[in-house]
Amino acid sequence: MWLMLCGKYKGLSLPYEVMVWIHGGGFIFGAASLYDGSALATYQDVVVVVIQYRLGFLGFLSTGDEHMSGNFGMLDQVEALRWVQQHIHNFGGNPDLVTIFGESAGGVSVSLLLLSPLSDGLFHHAIAESGTAAIRLLLANDPVPAMQVVANKTVCSLESTEKIADCIRNLDLDTILSTVQDSY
Repeated sequence: MWLMLCGKYKGLSLPYEVMVWIHGGGFIFGAASLYDGSALATYQDVVVVVIQYRLGFLGFLSTGDEHMSGNFGMLDQVEALRWVQQHIHNFGGNPDLVTIFGESAGGVSVSLLLLSPLSDGLFHHAIAESGTAAIRLLLANDPVPAMQVVANKTVCSLESTEKIADCIRNLDLDTILSTVQDSY
């Protein structure tokens, strides 16, 4: 998580509005570190928070059932918003004036967070600069083929989704990343 405090206080009273940026990248690549919120923080007198979330295999691999439901990247975003609610006052931010915004996959995330009961009360305004929860890629995506490729490449048993999920959870990160780098 990257946090930018207001650059000049101009005699405004604290706390400031909070803008939480969610980066794009097709849920596969991208990084919070690529975005600098300092200009927005300085010229709009807001606290800017730029969040990172798990991407690709680590963020969204699913067995298509309860054994590995996926969407860990979205859960990371919810956790970041919970952090903002609990701690942003320590940085001059108002937890009652939080706006989430994002572009591309970040815009899709904004749209999904608007629909999710897990994010109720964690933000108050939303700006989806592109993307929507109804994007065809999300609606038509069957997680099983990708999960099977990962299971095969990591030598996990295809006997059941429960065994696949248990096997993948017990792999070390280096094995996961080197094995699935080109698959996901």
